[in-house]
Amino acid sequence: MIYDLRISKEKVTREWIAAQARDLFHGSGTKEEAEEHPIRFMASDPWVA
Repeated sequence: MIYDLRISKEKVTREWIAAQARDLFHGSGTKEEAEEHPIRFMASDPWVA
């Protein structure tokens, strides 16, 4: 996604990156599911705060 935006010379903001990180995190499972299948994505607090 970022690559496509950069090719078309659109700016990628920190807010957009944070929104994508949240979507990836929420799409990777719940805490209960993490016991069986570990969460594949974890964003650091500074990126989503």
